[in-house]
Amino acid sequence: MSTHLCIVTGGARGFGLAIIKQYISWIQKQPSLGLHLVVLGRAENQVKELINSVQDDKIKIEGVTGVDLTKLDKLETNVEQIFSVIRNLKQELGEEKYLEAVLINNAGSLGDLSSSVANYKLDLVKEYFDFNVVSFTYLCSQFLQVCDETFTQTKTIVNISSLLAVKAFPNWGLYAAGKAARDQLMGVIAEENRNTNTRTLSYAPGPLDNDMQRTVRETIDDPEQKSIYSTMHNESKLVKMDESADKLCKLLFADNGFASGSHIDFYDV
Repeated sequence: MSTHLCIVTGGARGFGLAIIKQYISWIQKQPSLGLHLVVLGRAENQVKELINSVQDDKIKIEGVTGVDLTKLDKLETNVEQIFSVIRNLKQELGEEKYLEAVLINNAGSLGDLSSSVANYKLDLVKEYFDFNVVSFTYLCSQFLQVCDETFTQTKTIVNISSLLAVKAFPNWGLYAAGKAARDQLMGVIAEENRNTNTRTLSYAPGPLDNDMQRTVRETIDDPEQKSIYSTMHNESKLVKMDESADKLCKLLFADNGFASGSHIDFYDV
């Protein structure tokens, strides 16, 4: 039986948890595939609940809950802790390689949607980019180093992106700039690994029906966008998390499901 390694940041709840559930479902549909799943999340109880909910001998789940990717002074130590867990999992395979190692970067934050760019303070800008760009970039770098040709047959990095990465709207300065930076990093990695077994994907999951979208409706200081999102919510037109997560897995598991470096939106799948 071949084995996938899948690492999901922000996996304890919300869209990260929806991705995990769908990824497990896709693995279970294929009898010849097993899964080593590493879940990064701050909520220890929710991670434990996920682990206890999966009763499948070919799926092993490890939770990493003591890692805070917002603290750059501890970033190297925290990322090493993540890959220490992964190396220990790999020992179970012996000399066998993972069929595929997948890093799904779901963790992220909105920034202050009540402010325009003219009102940003330095500490706000630094805090946002430390978490959403700097730690993201370092985690991707270490994933590429650790999951080398002796570790896995193929490598995939997924960036949970947004329409905001490619289209500007008022009050989204930090979020849009961070998502655009992450998209471009995926493009650079794709170019650097054009003739290798490494691929990248920026996936925009659509306006999800989740807590983050509720925060958008409550805090964004733009009447037009507030009205649009409120109407979508009231008319049940926001995207269901499981549906979007399933489309992401469809891309990941399909043969030639996407060109490396692509930005793909929920509505395009």
